[in-house]
Amino acid sequence: MKQEEFDIFGLRYGGEPDNINALTFVKSLSAINTLVEEIHNHYNKLNNTNNRVEVRVKAFNKGSFHVYLDLIETALNSLDPGTLFAIACGIVPAMSKLFELISFLAGKEPKNVVVQNNVEKIVIINYLGDKETFDKHIYEMFKTNPTIQNSMRANFEILYNDDKIESFEILNKNNKLIYKSNRDEFGKLSNDIEYEDEKVRVIRELAILHICKLNFEKNYVWGFYYKGQKISAYLEDENFYKNIDQGEKFSKGDILQVEMIIHQEFDFVVNTFINKKFVIEKIIKHIPRTVQETLKINT
Repeated sequence: MKQEEFDIFGLRYGGEPDNINALTFVKSLSAINTLVEEIHNHYNKLNNTNNRVEVRVKAFNKGSFHVYLDLIETALNSLDPGTLFAIACGIVPAMSKLFELISFLAGKEPKNVVVQNNVEKIVIINYLGDKETFDKHIYEMFKTNPTIQNSMRANFEILYNDDKIESFEILNKNNKLIYKSNRDEFGKLSNDIEYEDEKVRVIRELAILHICKLNFEKNYVWGFYYKGQKISAYLEDENFYKNIDQGEKFSKGDILQVEMIIHQEFDFVVNTFINKKFVIEKIIKHIPRTVQETLKINT
């Protein structure tokens, strides 16, 4: 068994200098760790190996919260050292390209994917019509591995829920920036990619809802204002009902930050998808109206 240090990369969280919420950091690091493991598994399959990779926290840097991470690869079978090195050192570039891809897609299915004359490269056209070239194996890794997609989405959801985080960056071992996203992107990057069929689609969103109608019985809809539109939505968060039973107070004008599913159907008359059903899977944060009024007074 052989163990060597092969690569170092950095994660930098812009916002409050020198500190970060411990839970935010632990959850984000867990999502990144899962992503690293899945990329490594992908290379294991390509090279017919059965190695393991470990992410270790190396050191902290002053300024925006910045942590260095070591990648340690363990060879469980005989393997040429050069190949072992190539596998480990391919993880960080692949990770940065996967993050670039999810940012480029911005939560939407590609409009088109064009194979180049060079079969290793493809051109992806996103929903806005923008074009960008990616390695074919990066796109295939992303498209065929739900765990990779979920770990990246989870990272952005965690950062979205911490309003003190203003940016997320990945740096190589020479401290050179290789990926960056800003807070205004976190919401859309934490949503599932929308894959449309001819008639129906399901969209997952992080949403801000204002309560306008309450109903504490299960399987009944609540009324909300969502992006200025009045909607009715089912609440399926079991912890929410437990909080009600334990005496948590809700009233009109309260704000809920939620994970919401929107069911849509295509209307051929007007040539667009129409919202048909709203389902709230999880309530992330409850901001009572009284707290909102206090904040307005203080500001």
